[in-house]
Amino acid sequence: DQVVLQNVSFRVPKGAFLGIVGPSGAGKTTLMRLMCGWLTPTSGDVIAPPVGEFAYVPQDLDASLNPAMRVGDIITEPVAIANGDMAAAVARIPELLRTLGLPADAAGRFPRELSGGQRQRVGIARALIAEPIVVYADEALSALDHTARELVIELLQAPGMTTILVSHDLPAAEKLSDRCIIM
Repeated sequence: DQVVLQNVSFRVPKGAFLGIVGPSGAGKTTLMRLMCGWLTPTSGDVIAPPVGEFAYVPQDLDASLNPAMRVGDIITEPVAIANGDMAAAVARIPELLRTLGLPADAAGRFPRELSGGQRQRVGIARALIAEPIVVYADEALSALDHTARELVIELLQAPGMTTILVSHDLPAAEKLSDRCIIM
């Protein structure tokens, strides 16, 4: 057995923006999966928000966007799974698309009809549609041009929302975050 993380301890205050930075293989994604409750630590405790109160933007976004579904359905899928208010979620799509700089007709398209940066923004819209308390974003800014990056940063810094951003980009993480964990 290989030990990926050892003697890690920290608290994230509500509404904070935490950056987790380090090279590939340092354990950033493993730490994030522990925080989501998807992995169980071999020792110690992880106190995380319950399912439904957090959203996750994966590093491998294309694997999480069903190519057979239209973008609008992809965005609202988490609400449908949680048996949430679908009418409110559908009504929120145009605002999210506009805020993320996506074309108004993007909801009717398939992921393959969008650029990589646009697909990244669809993944972020999917994470934000249910208005989570905590957003875990694994390399969420990596495929974005400067303009899209600024739009996403503004959304991830929403008042009252706790954001945990995994990144290879130390200067960006330091600029955005209240504090950073360097692995």
